[in-house]
Amino acid sequence: MMNPVLWLQMTNMISYQGLVRTFRRRYELAALFVSDY
Repeated sequence: MMNPVLWLQMTNMISYQGLVRTFRRRYELAALFVSDY
């Protein structure tokens, strides 16, 4: 049986990294669009 607190911290880190990745990608896309004009 895994430690539920450890599991929660792991899933939080994974979801946080996923959020950061998506926002970074969105920011890069926006920067590309802005630099085009």
